[in-house]
Amino acid sequence: MTAKINLAPEIYQSSQKIKARKKLVTTIGISVSAAAVGLVVLGIIVVIGQTAGIAVLNSQIKDKQNQVSENVDVVNAATAQQHLDTLRQLTATQAHFSNFFEVLQSFAPQGVAASKISIAADNNIEMTANARTFDLVTKFAKSLQESNTTVGKNASPTNKPYFTDVQLGAVSSDTSGISFKLTTSMSTEVTNGN
Repeated sequence: MTAKINLAPEIYQSSQKIKARKKLVTTIGISVSAAAVGLVVLGIIVVIGQTAGIAVLNSQIKDKQNQVSENVDVVNAATAQQHLDTLRQLTATQAHFSNFFEVLQSFAPQGVAASKISIAADNNIEMTANARTFDLVTKFAKSLQESNTTVGKNASPTNKPYFTDVQLGAVSSDTSGISFKLTTSMSTEVTNGN
């Protein structure tokens, strides 16, 4: 056994404290470095995991898109949905031609019969008709011109006329009566369902 004789106890204690501090600083430095390396490794693992997850999800999305594009019924269903969405607007703007014929019948005198009626998108009407006499042709044109203002149910001078710019043309006479063409502009009130 050997015995240590401490000739300078303060120096020895001071060197022991310095060794303990160095050991503590080294331990803290190693711990901090290990934690930093651990965080970097964890960050790399998270990034790699997210990249792999995104790649898997993109692949699944592409597969679903291919399935949808192959299914014709989906396109038809989407088209049907678009048509349903516009149905309310179409219903609000639809033309009620039953109203048109009711109004026309109320202004056409007995003895006038239309053989052909064409209505353009801008509500211009061209009509080919027959009448027994010239007087009936004139009466029909005049009653159309004055419709809803002086002639017809609920007529009033403040009302908008149902037909404007009434013009007779191609009037001819034969043994069966008078044939004529009539053109006019029709108010939307005739076909708006009111």
